[in-house]
Amino acid sequence: MLDGEIIETLWSLLNYTAASARAMSWFHRQEYLDTHMCDSNWKKLIGMVLALFRKWENAVDQASESEQDFQSLCASVGQEKSKKWATEEADAQARRNEDPTAMDIFDIKEEEAPGKTVMANIWIYRELEPHTTAARGSTSWITKGIRIAEQQIELRKEVRKAGRFPGPDQTKKFLEKRQSLQQQIDNFKAQSRGFVPLTNEPDPDPLTSPDDWEDDPTDGSADADEFELPDDIITETSDGRQAKRLAIPLPSSFGKVACKTRLQTLAAIELDLRVGQANDALRFLRIAIGQKSFNFRTKFRSRSGNSGYKNRLRSYAENHTLQMTIDQAAQIYKSSRHAMEILGASKETLLKFKILTKADISSSTAVVDPNARGERNNGLSWIWHTQQDPAQDPAWLDELYRVNWLRAKSRRDRWAEELALTRAEMGWTRLFHLHRKNLWLTRANDAATSNPKLQYYARKQAKTWDLLASQADNALSRMGDSP
Repeated sequence: MLDGEIIETLWSLLNYTAASARAMSWFHRQEYLDTHMCDSNWKKLIGMVLALFRKWENAVDQASESEQDFQSLCASVGQEKSKKWATEEADAQARRNEDPTAMDIFDIKEEEAPGKTVMANIWIYRELEPHTTAARGSTSWITKGIRIAEQQIELRKEVRKAGRFPGPDQTKKFLEKRQSLQQQIDNFKAQSRGFVPLTNEPDPDPLTSPDDWEDDPTDGSADADEFELPDDIITETSDGRQAKRLAIPLPSSFGKVACKTRLQTLAAIELDLRVGQANDALRFLRIAIGQKSFNFRTKFRSRSGNSGYKNRLRSYAENHTLQMTIDQAAQIYKSSRHAMEILGASKETLLKFKILTKADISSSTAVVDPNARGERNNGLSWIWHTQQDPAQDPAWLDELYRVNWLRAKSRRDRWAEELALTRAEMGWTRLFHLHRKNLWLTRANDAATSNPKLQYYARKQAKTWDLLASQADNALSRMGDSP
């Protein structure tokens, strides 16, 4: 149903006239375009019967297929649910002009997955229970450590974006952040002695290395090495590591064996917090990717020429900032998932939180170019539907059936309308051809005595329109409708 997505598809052929008309004067260009427009309209007029018949044939096949799919879905969900959903759909269609939110029933209703704050509140309440194994303050301590790890990722991202030779202002900014981060790490280590005896230094998280995820070609800095501070500026620990690369003494930093033996309760707390952290990261990814995709469509493709040059520069800067947010959220997600594996997350949890790839965080083509060929059959990345598991949640499975039922009904109604319209348009085309035939016959009769040459031309025109009307008659008979 291309005509439902693109207005006047045949006008695209006139784009090829732009090269020839560019060097013409105003009046010459106007006459040139008028000639091509009239020629395009005439070709469309004489080919209208054949085009409508082809559309009708396609509509017959699609209407039959969509009706079978819809009836099969109705048989699966039952008559009661079909009636209920049909009532909801009719109500939404009636209210959509006054209340556009009524059309939200055509989308899946997802409940937000609990984030890190929600998980932290749950464990804080558990700490207050009389017979709990969780030490009081452990949840707040682990939450603080996770936040410090996120700040390390943020700092490494900013440093890498600056390249090897940042300006004085940027250098000062990085120095202040590193000093603040170093102080937070020292305070955190001092607090950790009350929860985890530091008999040995924790292993650094491999996902905090500067080479992981940093080679993304979309960030524009794959080949840029981050700068190092001068030797006379002391921002390193005694072993020479900078604050942005120090390991945070969280339970996941001590390995799987320690999490299963002496750090079981703390590992359970961190696991829940890491799940919340992953949910937050995916939420940020969805928002940033959606905004970036929307910007590509509204701020890049809609602006062309020198008039929009400054606006395009601002749009590029905005998308660059969004890309940094996407990269940072992706790195946080990968770090949290890696921690889940060490903390002993179940297979179901790891299946829900899949390994993130670069393809998963690309902009949505459905937003960038909704008219692209075959876009209706393309699916979204798994990050857009991670909230529920249909196999384990009957309510979620019912929600999927509801949305698919509504979309199947809309598809059936669309093709039924297309089938009716092609038949009606064929009849209207026939009536128009007959009207033009009678008009030229009237002109021929009026010119019978005054101008024989005009009479001959008028009868020739009437014959042309009669042939076009005959084509429409034959097409209507093949459609099963009597002229």
